[in-house]
Amino acid sequence: MNTSFSCKFSLDEIHSERNYILNECIAESASGSEVEEMLASLGFHDKEALHGMIVIQLDLNSAGFVDGKASSFRHRNLFKYAAANIAEETVKSCQNIIFFSKQNEMTIGLQMSRKQFGHLGMTARELQNNLASYLNLTCKTGISAVSAGLSSWPKLYSEAVENLGEPDEGKVNVQGQHALINQTMDYIRHNYRNQGLKLQEIAASVFLSPNYLCALFKKMMKTSLWDYVTEQRMEEGRRLILTTNKRVNEVAIDLGYKSPEHFSKMFKKHFGCNPSEVKLYANK
Repeated sequence: MNTSFSCKFSLDEIHSERNYILNECIAESASGSEVEEMLASLGFHDKEALHGMIVIQLDLNSAGFVDGKASSFRHRNLFKYAAANIAEETVKSCQNIIFFSKQNEMTIGLQMSRKQFGHLGMTARELQNNLASYLNLTCKTGISAVSAGLSSWPKLYSEAVENLGEPDEGKVNVQGQHALINQTMDYIRHNYRNQGLKLQEIAASVFLSPNYLCALFKKMMKTSLWDYVTEQRMEEGRRLILTTNKRVNEVAIDLGYKSPEHFSKMFKKHFGCNPSEVKLYANK
């Protein structure tokens, strides 16, 4: 058996011993040491890497492009096999492992960097679109937060299952809301310097609509999402002015502003003084 983290999914593995072991790894009753031991038996030894999970609930009744749907056992397995390979191709930029956790429920374990995790929502949405385009297959998708260590698998699976469906329909619990906001802030901290950063991009990174994310962010953080983006830019701008020899126009470009004038206007609104005055005030 190939025991690297990214393994090519085969039709036989839908009912294999490997699939059974992976299901034991996400069981609520499994202890951290048991999960690590079972995953080690499959060749997974990196205990400190960051992990996330996507759970896909497949509607096999919708599959196919002709009147005859996936009615037989063989047809259902073929569609599951095809769905798993589409998923594998979609998430190939991350180390991944794909298995079936319930009859029509596909689970994707991902090992990734924090920067990659910021794109997990977009990956889940892309996967939904690919399943619809290639197999005419509809599904519900749930994503977890990120956590370090193989022992976190049961918790990550539980979070992803709780978040199954469209978050806009109010199916995200309080724990899931905190996870989504943390993911949003993490994505902003890694991308606020991008000149083309847009609300739609931030919302897509956590698999939410812009309107829902803005309302959720305001509710939980008591500030607007774009004010948080501006705050990150202003604090970094102040740091660059005080600790480097960069000119105001260079700092503005570094922070994603098209013009120094716009940056200076936002800076004065945030700190009550112009960027050129910051060092003077700091030395007093």
